[in-house]
Amino acid sequence: MSRWTIVSIILTVVLIGIPTAANFYPPIFAGIAERLPLNVILTWMARMGILSLGLLGGWWARGWSIDQVGSDDGDEVAVSEIEGCIQTGESCWRGSAEISSDGIVDIGLENRAYCPNCQTVMYDGESSRGPVSSEIGLWDCPNCSHTAFDEGHPYGDAEKLFERHIRQIVESEGEEYSLENLIDGIDRDVTPRRIWEQYASVIDDSNVSMNCFP
Repeated sequence: MSRWTIVSIILTVVLIGIPTAANFYPPIFAGIAERLPLNVILTWMARMGILSLGLLGGWWARGWSIDQVGSDDGDEVAVSEIEGCIQTGESCWRGSAEISSDGIVDIGLENRAYCPNCQTVMYDGESSRGPVSSEIGLWDCPNCSHTAFDEGHPYGDAEKLFERHIRQIVESEGEEYSLENLIDGIDRDVTPRRIWEQYASVIDDSNVSMNCFP
């Protein structure tokens, strides 16, 4: 739940709850009524509370919990994508995730390895771009001569890691690495890649990298 939702709920409770309490328990407000035009104040508080309740209901109905996140300057930041990078051994893998107010829509990882030194797409042993189909990943960078030799299933491992980290960002609440807090920590325009960059700066994980990007 975002902080703006919490504030709206508190305002609604206060603006509706106090007038309601005054109607049901008049002795409590008797002393205040002698000094202030309490009837007028309570009437307007009730009206404002009903209006706030209606706005809050509309907010939830439109699903702004993820698509619209409040920034420090009060503007709303639209978030629909996160672009990230996973490093496994000597190779890097670039992925992207489409998100909406309901959560994760789609997660995809490019089927090609990037050089962690110069961000160039690497070649496999047969001089074609992308990972080989065996259990061992062997790639050469055509730009800086970097060689990656990753045993196991580097692409499959990177795919699982990327999905795990995206779910941690989108599905967590209140953590330093949650989507809302990551956006709050960005002091520039919010972009899909900068969300991951901010995530990499707060998470202690050697697989979370920025080496896919120039």
